[in-house]
Amino acid sequence: MSNTAGISASDPTDAHADGLRALALALLGSGEGAQSSEGPSQPPRNEPLVLRIEDLVADERGEIVLSASETLRGVVLTTEQEVTASGIAEPDRRASGEEVGGYGYVVFAAGATVFFAPGLEVEVVAPGS
Repeated sequence: MSNTAGISASDPTDAHADGLRALALALLGSGEGAQSSEGPSQPPRNEPLVLRIEDLVADERGEIVLSASETLRGVVLTTEQEVTASGIAEPDRRASGEEVGGYGYVVFAAGATVFFAPGLEVEVVAPGS
């Protein structure tokens, strides 16, 4: 279920999205998700991508948008932060220009809001759970 190509930071610059992709590849480690001489290979299907919320790069509003792809169907967000709100977003455009109407969202105690595309399963867990 992991594919870093389906993840985008809600930021108008490609540098932040590229940084997030690099972070995701680093977190995947070796094995099927490791880089080969031909460049990065795809992580195994049906495996959720595990990311620390504190490592994600938010835009100036504290927002992060995660998109689904053919091979990315699940993300596990680890954090010690409490979830203060969650639901389905009304039609609205983010600072980066992305329309998030119908996306799920989770708001964390430190202020970050993670929007995730329909079809992308997101689980929030405390480290070590």
